[in-house]
Amino acid sequence: MARQRAESAGWFIALTADVEWRAAGRMPPVWEYLTNPPTILAATGSPELRRFLGGLWAWPGGSRA
Repeated sequence: MARQRAESAGWFIALTADVEWRAAGRMPPVWEYLTNPPTILAATGSPELRRFLGGLWAWPGGSRA
């Protein structure tokens, strides 16, 4: 649970940076974007979430996304 909480906090920080870029109407430089990456991939790769989602991981459309 602590891992998910940490991932959610990181996700919130990344989204906040994205909102700031959009509100200012600017495209961030690559280095700035890469220092604020969305961390949802680490959360979705966790075994806890895989057990929770169950059969959704076996759906062919999910593996292409």
